[in-house]
Amino acid sequence: MFLRKYFKLNTADLFFADKAVLYEGSAERILFPAFIEKYDMKNKSNISNQHIALFEVGGRYAHVFYKLLEYLNLKTLVIADIDSINDKTRVTCNIIDDISTSKKRIKTSNGVIKSWFEMIGKDLYVLDLITKSKESFISTNGEKSMKLTTQLPKEPNYHCGRTLEEEMIIKNAIKIVEDINKKITDEKFDNKFKIIKNIIDKSEKIDSKFLIDNAFNIVEKIDKMGFALELIENLDIWDLPEYIEEGLKWLEN
Repeated sequence: MFLRKYFKLNTADLFFADKAVLYEGSAERILFPAFIEKYDMKNKSNISNQHIALFEVGGRYAHVFYKLLEYLNLKTLVIADIDSINDKTRVTCNIIDDISTSKKRIKTSNGVIKSWFEMIGKDLYVLDLITKSKESFISTNGEKSMKLTTQLPKEPNYHCGRTLEEEMIIKNAIKIVEDINKKITDEKFDNKFKIIKNIIDKSEKIDSKFLIDNAFNIVEKIDKMGFALELIENLDIWDLPEYIEEGLKWLEN
């Protein structure tokens, strides 16, 4: 029933595609063509020339498409935010204390991830997620396969963004800081990351640690659509988040 209603509102692009990408929200919808372009530029590949169906499915409904995608025999990338919480409170995905104390606190609230690992109605801790094999994030049925990609904290800091926007800030912290600090010393300089600078609103210079430590709070206040459009406008100055690049590499091959 859900799929029937969905395809009444959306084009049936899946039936003519070579591959598919399922993503959660409007930021991914706006940014994903830019992600593909960035990946092609860096790796001298041609994903942008392939017919890839892009579908926004929210944070709960990706699993509804799985049987259809298997039937269509489409290689599919599923992109989900880690959506980290501590108890029921949204927090940045920092598990350094979980590791040092061997006490699990930070878990994912994302329904797509929990459904993938058959943990709906149960707690799925990030500390358990990072110990899972790479193969467990890939589901193979028939000739084609499906891959789940999400932000995951890695050593040495074991800290990643809760959302795409936070991960973009963490990944590009050094470049964003250089951009913000240059405006402080050169009033004529035109900032590329105006939205972040306006939220920070500091007259003194900052460093990348400050930006990373405050990325979660910045994203809570940010105009996400404006930030996405700002990234597209400045395509050449930022880097892809690792989980997006890994997903595109898998999709390409």
